[in-house]
Amino acid sequence: MSQQDEGEEKQDVEQVEPIEPEEPDVPQEEYYAPESLQIQKLHNDIKEGLKRIGKTANLSGYTFVELICENKKIDKLFNIMQDYVHLRKISFANNQLSDVNSLQTIKYLTNLNLSFNQITNLDCFNVPNTFEFLEELNLDNNKITNFGQINAPRLKKLSLKNNLIKSAQGFNGHNTLEILEFRNNKLESFEGFQNLLKLKQIWAAQNAIVSIGHLTQLPELHTLHLRANKIVVLTDIPNLPKLHHLNLRANLIEKLDEFNNLKSLETLKSITMHENPIATEMGDGIRKEIIMILQQIERVNKEPVPPEEKADALAELKERIAAAIQKKKEEEEEAARLAEEARLAEEARLAEEAAKAAELAAEQAAAEQEAADKAAAEGRTNQPKVEQEEEEEA
Repeated sequence: MSQQDEGEEKQDVEQVEPIEPEEPDVPQEEYYAPESLQIQKLHNDIKEGLKRIGKTANLSGYTFVELICENKKIDKLFNIMQDYVHLRKISFANNQLSDVNSLQTIKYLTNLNLSFNQITNLDCFNVPNTFEFLEELNLDNNKITNFGQINAPRLKKLSLKNNLIKSAQGFNGHNTLEILEFRNNKLESFEGFQNLLKLKQIWAAQNAIVSIGHLTQLPELHTLHLRANKIVVLTDIPNLPKLHHLNLRANLIEKLDEFNNLKSLETLKSITMHENPIATEMGDGIRKEIIMILQQIERVNKEPVPPEEKADALAELKERIAAAIQKKKEEEEEAARLAEEARLAEEARLAEEAAKAAELAAEQAAAEQEAADKAAAEGRTNQPKVEQEEEEEA
């Protein structure tokens, strides 16, 4: 066979040869393995992931207290976790878990990372007498749609980034939570965000929030991050007595006057608000306006406000106030002048009308007198004729 024939034959073979599927990352039997093999694999994965030895909770001995079991394609925990009750820190990140109820048996767990799984709700964490020592819970990148109640009585940090949360109406507060992170969800309102007496930070960028209302009874809130939401007005600012940092970047605020509503936040030290329509319209000029409105502010758009800049802004504000007072005085004087002119004009009009009325009355009286005189004269003229006729008849 010639080289040309061999080449054509090879080309024909290449055109019809099927593409082989890529080999899976794990042996094929693991995808269809019976439960016993899955349990054995999970045991092996867990043993490989055990880290750091520490004392048991009852101080009777030593054991592993940390488990890092990530990227193992685990979709079920069975009842294996009851054998690891002394763990303090667990990470099952980047697996395929949807049910983590078996973790409730780990009483002294303080840190739990379940990010990048298939969890759809928080029900597992609202069971009494479970997760009693849990302080940090990471549920980023799951499929949670509703932010419901959480029972864990010592929880300090909860992260729910990159989920599908639309509502928090089922959440009624928490006594120990300090940091709440739920960037990139679908939340439209802060309804449910109350009675968070120790909450210090809310990270809620990239949602669909239209109002800051409903943030009630948050006496310790220090940071409120609301970048890339849909806030237009700031008329419903709640009482946040310790708020220091407010990020409103990339919202829909169109009027400078809206920032006047922030004057009630007397502890506010830092504000970020560029990429709003009003900020785009005003450019760098908005910075001075914000310093004038929020005179205690120390950072605008993450840039410090030096003393001389604040002094210049406040001096200009003082000039504006003086000019406004002078303008108001002039307007009041002008209004008084116009009012006096109107009063005098009205008096003149009334006097003129009175004069005309008097003149008309005099003319009418004269006419009436003339008519009376004429009638009297005619009466005297007719009197002799009547007397003559009476004599002739006699």
